[in-house]
Amino acid sequence: MNATKDQNNHVRETTAWALSRTFEFLHSPDKCVSVVIDANLPRVVEILLASIKDSPNVAEKVCGALFFLAQGYNNAGSMSSVLSPYFGQLVSALLATADRSDSNNSRLCASAYETLNEIVRCSSIAETLNMIVLLLQEILKRLNQTFEFQITSSEDKEKQSDLQALLCGVVQVILQKFNNCDDKSVILQFADQIMVLFLRVFSCDSSNVHEEAMLAIGALAYATGTDFLKYMPEFHKYLEMGLQNFGAYQVCCVSVGMVVDICRALDDKDDDSSEYQNELRQSIFEAYSGILQGVKISKSELMVPYGASIFHFAELVLRDKSSRDEDLTKAGVALIGDLIDALGPSVKLMLQYSDFHSELLGWCSQSNDKQLRETASWVQGVISHVMAS
Repeated sequence: MNATKDQNNHVRETTAWALSRTFEFLHSPDKCVSVVIDANLPRVVEILLASIKDSPNVAEKVCGALFFLAQGYNNAGSMSSVLSPYFGQLVSALLATADRSDSNNSRLCASAYETLNEIVRCSSIAETLNMIVLLLQEILKRLNQTFEFQITSSEDKEKQSDLQALLCGVVQVILQKFNNCDDKSVILQFADQIMVLFLRVFSCDSSNVHEEAMLAIGALAYATGTDFLKYMPEFHKYLEMGLQNFGAYQVCCVSVGMVVDICRALDDKDDDSSEYQNELRQSIFEAYSGILQGVKISKSELMVPYGASIFHFAELVLRDKSSRDEDLTKAGVALIGDLIDALGPSVKLMLQYSDFHSELLGWCSQSNDKQLRETASWVQGVISHVMAS
């Protein structure tokens, strides 16, 4: 610990890195094994808070040390966190570090926010609720300020996007923390402001930001429950865009998960949500179809492990004749065709043990909708070709 004050910058950096690794592997209070105990914790925190003000290269390593220090307490299993007395100081230090202007290394800013997330995760909501509320207000203010940045180059745009993604990540962690609080009024108090900012984020052209914002909105949907329904008319178009963004598979996958979060949040308690759910399920079908078409030529093996799950998901949705509409049915039938066409012989066994596709295609062949009949005919041809191969 004394080496953190050494005159040599390299020694201080290496020392901070060594502390980080030490806390990572030798700091597990839940397993009764830790180099950090109640007796030396105050000195550890004091030294790290002082060292985080050091040169940027040292500060980055100190962030790592604080990250693993907090992570060690994450599974301690107590309603109270031993870091609660230091929560305000740690948050202030990390926010100040993220704002440092003496570093051209964007990694320092990212490390500060990632460490902040871990500090929030390991905190006791009962002991730090008011401070977490203040932190949320500060993060939302910072997110709003990013829209005022002067963008004159691609580098400026990248910095804006990276910062927005980091801030969306912090909001997500805070919302997840609020889920442990019995009083949901805190979440509802900020829900409108959060959603307005996230919708502005979606207007920016950056898949990295969209992914983080989508994850955060999923946390908001879970936290607000049926109250999230009021945001769907405006949010739906961005969700659909995400589901169809096959070029950025992370965004597409996160968007699929977002649909699950929304359906869980709505919980079928509002009859008006059935139209949205059909549209969302249709978008999922179309997203999967796009992915399968994209990997068919050279990377179809990547989707083989997921083939059965996708097929069973389509079956689960399409068996519900009472709620599915025509567009949803078309998209589902097309997905089954794309799945079999892309994965080929690897799905033969699955088809042999399922009679659902035969029932579905038989029903579609009797439809009055010409397009649906043609799609069903194409799917039947694909199945025949695969089964004969």
